[in-house]
Parts: sequence; C-alpha cells; structure tokens
Amino acid sequence: LGYEEQTTDVSYGRFPNGTGAFQSMNPTFNAENTVGTGITDLETTVLVNAYPNPADDLITLNASWNDKQDVNVSILDLHGRILYSTSVNEARDISKAISIKELSAGMYFLQLNFEEGGVVTERVVKK
Repeated sequence: LGYEEQTTDVSYGRFPNGTGAFQSMNPTFNAENTVGTGITDLETTVLVNAYPNPADDLITLNASWNDKQDVNVSILDLHGRILYSTSVNEARDISKAISIKELSAGMYFLQLNFEEGGVVTERVVKK
C-alpha cells in the first residue's frame, strides 16, 4: 500500500461521497462531499423557469418533473434563511407567481426540495 506525497490543506478522495473518481479536493472536515446547489441525487428530470430575472415585485415560477411527488418551494437569502415557503402535493408541475415585493434588493435562492431527496436551486435577483 502506498500513498502519494501529502500537501498541506489538500485532501485526496472520491467525489461525491466516496463513489466517484479519486481527485485532489479541499478538506471538508466532518462534512459530506456534495454540492450545495444544482440537482443533487435526483433521478427525476426537472425543467425550471423563473422569470423575470432580475425582477421588481413578482417572480413567476414554472417547473415540471416526470414523477408525481410532494415538492417544497422556498426562497432563501444568502445566509440560508427561508423567507418564503409553499408546497405542492402529488404534483408533476408547478406554475406560481411569487411576490418578492417585500424583499430588499439583492440575490436570493429559489429552491425546490423533492420528497425523494433531490434539490434544485436557481439564483434570482431582486432589483
């Protein structure tokens, strides 16, 4: 058994979570090696359209996926605080106008959390 030369503050492991190819990575002490945005562990094809972006008062969300399931829709600030949340049950799509009038100007995350564990995140900007 042999190891490559070690470098300070660099880890060598499989991504994601021990299943992918070995590669050099930044250390993630006591954390999982997964990505926090985009599609994670989702076996469903998801189409998402959030517009206009940037927006003044209202964002229209149109999203569809191929399996009926419960989905939670949230808007989060950059600190991960949930500012808006709604759910759809046993659905294959959502079309919803979301008011962002009360939000301050800046960037936010529009997040869809699927009951099967997948997460889809879109960046949205309030003018």
